[in-house]
Amino acid sequence: MKKILLSTAFAVSALVIGCSSSSSDTAPASDAGTDASKTDAGRDGGTTPATPDAAPPSQGTDGSVTSSDAGTCGFTTAAPAEAYTGTDDKGDPLWIFFGQGTDSAISIENYVGFGGPRAPGTVTLRTEDESYETCGFCVILRTGCTTTSCEKTFMPIAGQGSITITEMGAVGGNFRGSFNGLQFRQVTIDPQTFATTPVSADAGASNACLSGVTFEGLLDDVANMP
Repeated sequence: MKKILLSTAFAVSALVIGCSSSSSDTAPASDAGTDASKTDAGRDGGTTPATPDAAPPSQGTDGSVTSSDAGTCGFTTAAPAEAYTGTDDKGDPLWIFFGQGTDSAISIENYVGFGGPRAPGTVTLRTEDESYETCGFCVILRTGCTTTSCEKTFMPIAGQGSITITEMGAVGGNFRGSFNGLQFRQVTIDPQTFATTPVSADAGASNACLSGVTFEGLLDDVANMP
C-alpha cells in the first residue's frame, strides 16, 4: 500500500495555480488526505493513518518549484521543497516531492511498484494515474489551504500534456523534472481507501493546469520523512 503522508505535506502550500476555474468546491478538506500507509511501507503497510490535511512538515530540504509560464498554468512557492527516496515494503523504489507555497501545494509521488518510471525520461500518464488509489506516477494539486485544511484537490487527466523527468537520484542527489500542458480535474480522495472520485459539474467542479513548470528537490531518505 502507498504510505505517503500526502496530507501532512500539503496544508500550508500554495502554488498560484491557474486555468479556467469554475465556482468554488464545497467538498470537505479531509477527502483529499491520505494516510501513512503510503510510502516506505507500501500500500499494504500496517502503519497508523495520518490525520488528513494536517500541517506541513517542519523540516525541509533544498529545492524549488518554479514556473516559466506567465501565471495561468503555473505556480510559485514560498517555502523550500522537500524530496525523499527509498523503497516500499516490497523493495520497489519510490521518489516523493512536496512543494509548498502560501495557500496551495503540490505532491509528486513516483511508485515503481505501481507502474511509475524507474529512470528519467518522458512520463506518459495512464488512466491509473488519474486516481490516487491506483497511480504509479501521482501528481496531486491542492488549493485553498490554511494551516489546518485545504479546500480543493486536483489530479491530472491522462493523455493531456507532457511530463519529463530529468533526474531520479539516490539520497543526496536530486529529483527533478518539468510539466507542460497538464490538465487537472477536481476530485475527492477517500482518506482510508484512497478511492478517487471526480467532483461533478453540478457540485461546482473546478479545473486546473500546469505548464512551463519545473520542479527540483534535494533527496533525503524516505525514512526521515516526518
